[in-house]
Amino acid sequence: MKVLLEDLGKIDRAKKGKVYKAGTVFIGVSATRGGDVHYLDEDGEIESKYATVEFNGKYNSKYIYYAILSEHNRWINRYIQNINVTISDLKAMEINIITDINKQNEIVNKLDLLDSWIENEERLIYMWKNIKKSSLEKMLI
Repeated sequence: MKVLLEDLGKIDRAKKGKVYKAGTVFIGVSATRGGDVHYLDEDGEIESKYATVEFNGKYNSKYIYYAILSEHNRWINRYIQNINVTISDLKAMEINIITDINKQNEIVNKLDLLDSWIENEERLIYMWKNIKKSSLEKMLI
């Protein structure tokens, strides 16, 4: 089902000093051409260069985050013409969602597992690069 982002929650510019609830999604809007999309895992502050999306609780917020990620680049390339994104632009973003909360939870669990695997692989790559660098330094001394 296609829905407008504004129908899923409150969208506003992040306010300095405000503590946002875990599950808030924030999207770069200043001098970023739409910036990246982030998910707040625990309560915390968000810089004012972001717009926040605080959800109404009807859907899994992490699922909506993934749905925004899947549409974000296509949307940016199609609709955003300058380096700033307006709140009204974000409100008009259309995303595809599945309304069944159990399916949403299942998708989130699988995508979180994939993210975890990716992070582990990135750590391994970083470790091997350091081993290689250290070995090269020892060989060239």
